[in-house]
Amino acid sequence: ELRRLRTERDTALRGLDAMRSTLHWQRTVDEALARVAARGGGEHAITQALYELTGLSALVEDRFGNLRSWAGPDRPDPYPVRSSTDQEEMLRQVAHEAGPVRVKDRLIALARPRGDVLGVLAIEDPGATADEHTMFALDHAQRSLAQELMHMRELTEVEVRLRRQLIDDLL
Repeated sequence: ELRRLRTERDTALRGLDAMRSTLHWQRTVDEALARVAARGGGEHAITQALYELTGLSALVEDRFGNLRSWAGPDRPDPYPVRSSTDQEEMLRQVAHEAGPVRVKDRLIALARPRGDVLGVLAIEDPGATADEHTMFALDHAQRSLAQELMHMRELTEVEVRLRRQLIDDLL
């Protein structure tokens, strides 16, 4: 009976250690992305933080597949351009899933606040080494990117509206 209880205790302690490790990782991710937000970091700061957290190259593309930011080694130069049909098919494939999706050598998450796809956040993972910690970091970085892109969109809309008002005032 004592042996069985020790085995149960050891199993419970290993479970607690694993949970503590997971919570520590989640806190690390939250703190890193909170620092980025507090400093007013944009797309590049989010991409850099994701690279530093995961050790895998991270990138941001606009919805058309144009590179906006890259952090990490092995950046292709020139950056490959996909056809619009390939890009739309990839967006459709990823949009049907909840959370990051593996597409070839990448883990991809869409930045889509209010349902509009504003950008793509991806991690280059040719060795398929990403684990649940990497997925957690990518998912949280995607949320930060979605907020950043939505903020930029709103600023652009305000700027356009102010330009129209200025033109109307001048006329």
